Amino acid sequence: SPSTQQQQQQSTIVLFYALTTYTRLQYATSHQRSMFRHEILSQLVVAASTTTTTSSSSTTIQSSTNGTKGINNNNNNCWTPTYLRTKVGVVLAQFILWDFPHDWSTAFDDLVTPMYLQSIPDIILRTILVLMDDLYYQNGTTHQKNDESVLTEYNPPTSSSSPPPGPGGSNSSSSTSTSRSIKNIMRGYTDVHHPDQLIIVIPHQTISGRLLHVILTLLEQSLNVLNSNNVNTPNNNNHTTTDKSEASGCATTLQLAILCLKVLKGFMSWVDMTLLL
Repeated sequence: SPSTQQQQQQSTIVLFYALTTYTRLQYATSHQRSMFRHEILSQLVVAASTTTTTSSSSTTIQSSTNGTKGINNNNNNCWTPTYLRTKVGVVLAQFILWDFPHDWSTAFDDLVTPMYLQSIPDIILRTILVLMDDLYYQNGTTHQKNDESVLTEYNPPTSSSSPPPGPGGSNSSSSTSTSRSIKNIMRGYTDVHHPDQLIIVIPHQTISGRLLHVILTLLEQSLNVLNSNNVNTPNNNNHTTTDKSEASGCATTLQLAILCLKVLKGFMSWVDMTLLL
């Protein structure tokens, strides 16, 4: 109904500006950011499970990775718009830059739990994609960003607000140091608990190796579903509402596959290429 749609739109706007506030929590404590992080993810999981229960049009990809039961792409709640889900990724990526590894040493393991991969896989991919972008540009690279970058989805069409400053603040030297430290840990050059101590880890056992395994599996599953079930060609007579929801930015199976490819592109500039073979 119109009133329900209006309420959902208002809720979405409130969520967007709440998330914008979360991107400015650099002076909050790590414990406070942890509470905000858990609240955001909990709300997303609840919204996903509610949609899965009430909607027969949800798309499910059966998964064999990390013990997940399936991956749901949901489209009937106020967390639906792509710009809002991207904003969540921006917030989580910023929290990683602020708190990893000292105050959130399990950041990447926490994000790729079976529950999150089943219910909100696109959020995890958006988080990694934004993080890859931030790590790349904080490292001193100056080439122009691709127009298809996930960062173009910061704001809703009706918003006049500008994207917040990137994670790490305005201190470019500090940002570069943070970027280098995180990448060294992800590549297995240093340890989470001893970031200044040089070590050597087998590529597939590194954080980046484990993340790539998850991403490649999600990509394979998405492509298999697209090829076998043709999930992105709905009957025009019966799926008008679903079509409108997808047009507003819902994570479809095809979009999930595209996100996987974008994340892989981000990794390719600085990780061991044997992980992609």
